[in-house]
Amino acid sequence: DLFLRHLGPAAPATLSALNQKCTTIYSQGKLPEAESALIDGLSLARRSLGASHPTTLALMQSLGDVYERQGKAKASEQIRLSTYELVSNKIGTNHPDTVEALDKLVSSYTTRGALDLAYPLSEKAIAILTAKLGPEHPDTLRATTTYTIILARLGRSEEAERRNTRAVEICRRVFGLEGAITQVFMNSLANNYMELGRFAQAQALYAETLDLKTRTLGPSNPTTLITMMNLATSYVRQRKYPQAEELYIKTLDLRRKQLGPEHPSTLVTTSALAATYNRQSKFAQAETLFRQLIDVQRRVQGPAHPATLDSLRGLGKALLGLENHTAAQTLYTELLPLQIRGLGADHDTSLDVMSELAGLYLSQSAFTKAEPLLVQVLETSRRKLPAKHTDISDAALDLAELYLKSGNLENAARLAQQAADASPDARQSEVVRTWIEDNLKKSAPNL
Repeated sequence: DLFLRHLGPAAPATLSALNQKCTTIYSQGKLPEAESALIDGLSLARRSLGASHPTTLALMQSLGDVYERQGKAKASEQIRLSTYELVSNKIGTNHPDTVEALDKLVSSYTTRGALDLAYPLSEKAIAILTAKLGPEHPDTLRATTTYTIILARLGRSEEAERRNTRAVEICRRVFGLEGAITQVFMNSLANNYMELGRFAQAQALYAETLDLKTRTLGPSNPTTLITMMNLATSYVRQRKYPQAEELYIKTLDLRRKQLGPEHPSTLVTTSALAATYNRQSKFAQAETLFRQLIDVQRRVQGPAHPATLDSLRGLGKALLGLENHTAAQTLYTELLPLQIRGLGADHDTSLDVMSELAGLYLSQSAFTKAEPLLVQVLETSRRKLPAKHTDISDAALDLAELYLKSGNLENAARLAQQAADASPDARQSEVVRTWIEDNLKKSAPNL
């Protein structure tokens, strides 16, 4: 207000103060309010300072962050691409500010699932930072975390694990166990263990990281609570649902007190707890919590926000558990076009919703409705992913299941073979082999 009164709305100092104010509003979870203020400030900055002024670029970066947090992937990607182009044209591709803008763009591509675009740019960022700052500089190591996420999502989890293991060794030597970046890579390595199905190792490393963060940052620190959530997730993957539920309840209580009931992080924890109720067949509790959550999400985040749509999926599963198939089918039928409109038909979550709706049709023997959905999931997965990937194998197996149930045994055998061919490791190969032994060989031993 002081800057506004004494310098005017278009002064660089006023606009910088506006950016700081929006960052504070953003951290409080008031995303629509922050978005509106940033759009107005950015328009003013472009007119008064020019598109390439540092204050204008800072406002663009902040707006990109707000878009991404609200699940507006395309808007975030567009503004981050514009920012990167403006910064690189102004100060060159190797400047630290340009690399920071590049890293933000990579994050947007990764969030959208555009790994073909994210991967080469992430490699480029690491190469620039390594050449300018060295492989052990914190900025180089931070860029490596994004790169390992991309590797894991491309199905190259073992390579991601090797890089993260090396990074943890560097960080422990250079920054010590209590260094913030050391703990970032310990968490990232635990994430790789999760990707590789080594859940007990992930649990142990998450627990170690949580202990470190609790001692160095405090039990209520946001990054401490993120690790607490990750530890709970490792329990979920090991089917240790009571332990996961206990941690989610603890995290939710802390976040409600610290951030308020409508903060995005509080909503994420509420969703995780509701999903854990589903997994324990506590469907009535899950339905109640999901309905409460969706009411808040629609008001605070919007009806088409990815988190809102994910909660709708959770509600659908609760309705199925309660054997309310009519309500579940209605919900999934309404959800799928919203999902495709928000994230695109190729997004992983859109494909999950297609598979779930197809499963609902399949349970009703509505084969002609289920088949095109499962075919689309398989074709999209093949286009997006390496030839040997668990998602492709699973999609082929789902389609084989449809053909088996509809009596098309020849196609069932063909798809089961494709599932086997796409298996990336022994674990998935065993899943396919077991399905063939339990289903196909009993129905069609000659095939």
